[in-house]
Amino acid sequence: MANPYSVTIQNVVTDGTNIYVTLSVFDGLHTLPPMTADFPAAATAAQIQSYAQTVANNQPALSASIAALVNLTLSGQ
Repeated sequence: MANPYSVTIQNVVTDGTNIYVTLSVFDGLHTLPPMTADFPAAATAAQIQSYAQTVANNQPALSASIAALVNLTLSGQ
């Protein structure tokens, strides 16, 4: 079966020290919430593209226990 995942680079910005890349991952059915990866300011376009390709190839998925942390609020004790 073909890999249905695709990654779109939505935004790239730098603060002079790092490059921040916002990625959108499509799993074949859903577009997942955006994620941001950071790279050293000296990173090349090829390195960033290679990272995005690796994400698409790996078909990332969270375990149910990690996904359950979404919207979890913890209070001080």
